[in-house]
Amino acid sequence: MAPHRPVDRDNGMRRISSTTRWLAGLGVALVAAFSGFFAAKAASSSGSTPSVNTPVATAPPVTDGGSSSGSPSAQPSQTTPTSPPVTYAPRPQTRSHGS
Repeated sequence: MAPHRPVDRDNGMRRISSTTRWLAGLGVALVAAFSGFFAAKAASSSGSTPSVNTPVATAPPVTDGGSSSGSPSAQPSQTTPTSPPVTYAPRPQTRSHGS
């Protein structure tokens, strides 16, 4: 078996370094190309897609409470739910380190 020479080792390290540098540059270039492609595709597809409209909630119609038959119509009571009051725990008293 031939002895390992330092020159061969140094040349191998240079080749690995160069290959790693080229692969990293290629990866960055591919990411930039794909991001540009997908950004252009998203921009072109957003113009042709109709926007989604959310329905607006409306209040039920208000009646006058009377009817032509003379009996009052039943009105549902509208109550707003209330949340319980918020209570905070007291802060612990602290003493300064100087006293």
